[in-house]
Amino acid sequence: MNKRQKICLFVGTALFAVLGLFPRCWVSAGSGTNPLPRRWFILNNSRAFVIRNHTYFYVQQAVIGLTTVGLVLALRDKNPTEKKDDM
Repeated sequence: MNKRQKICLFVGTALFAVLGLFPRCWVSAGSGTNPLPRRWFILNNSRAFVIRNHTYFYVQQAVIGLTTVGLVLALRDKNPTEKKDDM
């Protein structure tokens, strides 16, 4: 694995983790109020009623995963140099 592949893998993993911690969701003050869309929301806020958009979350994570795998495969070395042991 070369340096560019490692960078893509690290960025993809970090993006996957960050978007898992701060998912897109709808937030309302209680069960009787209208929810408002929020782009970023910390999951451990106990004062709000949170409705998570699961379909958007799963599609977003799939796109990140497939893009990361595609970039890692696309950035591999065309002619890998093999190290030969001189014995």
